[in-house]
Amino acid sequence: MPYYPKETKEVLNYIGERFLAVMEHLIDTGKVNTEQEFAESLNVIPQHVSQMKNQKRFITIQMLYLLCMKYAINPGYLLPPFSKNMFIKDNNKTLIKQKRIQIEQLKKEIHILEAYS
Repeated sequence: MPYYPKETKEVLNYIGERFLAVMEHLIDTGKVNTEQEFAESLNVIPQHVSQMKNQKRFITIQMLYLLCMKYAINPGYLLPPFSKNMFIKDNNKTLIKQKRIQIEQLKKEIHILEAYS
């Protein structure tokens, strides 16, 4: 394994933990049946996932990309600064809620401005 500073390893291990949590969720919900099927869907051998569990290997960019594209996973869930929303649709719901709040605030501002025009 290449050399990584301690802080980098800690972040990579945390990313790996979140990656494995996604895998477990996909298995629990029946989107994939086994770890082997999951690994193969990301074009890696099952041993790679096993080694990630033991913090001997890290997620690759290709794995991250495929995971997000195939299973609609929010990349922000896996990467710093770490979103709490695992799935893209959850993230979209949060964004929609934020935008609705902003719209209401703008409506109030427009109303005030129109009152003084």
